[in-house]
Amino acid sequence: MPDEPTATLWVSTHTSTCGRCRKGAFLDATHHDRIATGFDMPDPLDKPCGARFTSIGSLRIEYKEEHLRAFRPDLPYQSREGGNPPL
Repeated sequence: MPDEPTATLWVSTHTSTCGRCRKGAFLDATHHDRIATGFDMPDPLDKPCGARFTSIGSLRIEYKEEHLRAFRPDLPYQSREGGNPPL
């Protein structure tokens, strides 16, 4: 059986994104099983990648580790320098 894909949940001001497929993800999700669309209408071709979130991070300099732990205490912090941040 193949290994389950994993990803970092990247948090920004108004959105959160899957680090594997770089599409919108819900902040409380354990897996990327739904597309979060932010302020736009969803693209009907968008599909979630199914990755399990194993860490949380942010490209926002003001979001410190303690802020992200308040959102998701179950996920370890991923610094901006590591992982696969969204573009």
